[in-house]
Amino acid sequence: MEEVKLRPLALARYAKEHLEAYTALKEAKKGHLELCNIKYFLLCRSLELSLKSELLRRGLATAGELKTKFRHDLVTLRDTAINIPTVTFNSEENAIIDALNPYYKDKEFEYPVVGFKTFPVLDDVEQLCSRLIWF
Repeated sequence: MEEVKLRPLALARYAKEHLEAYTALKEAKKGHLELCNIKYFLLCRSLELSLKSELLRRGLATAGELKTKFRHDLVTLRDTAINIPTVTFNSEENAIIDALNPYYKDKEFEYPVVGFKTFPVLDDVEQLCSRLIWF
């Protein structure tokens, strides 16, 4: 099977576009109460792509590994990215990633799954995503 060609800047650009889509949706829906799954999805995808971009850029993962080893696992991505001196997470950011990971990894932000859920505050997730955009 041929190795997929991924570029770090392209992944970073997609991360930024997902974050911008979240911001546009947030502004469009200001003052409306609604379910927030799509907002969490956009932010988690931004976070995933930012971390994958950084791992690829620093040579800590190949494009193939991003698809097979890391997939959509935010915790595994974070735990690998902390090997990069410029990538750090405080305890609150670690808690955000830990809280979102089970839902994101299981695609619960994309497909409805009934049951009680607890999510981090959207603004805190947005701030984390903004900090990780490197270009």
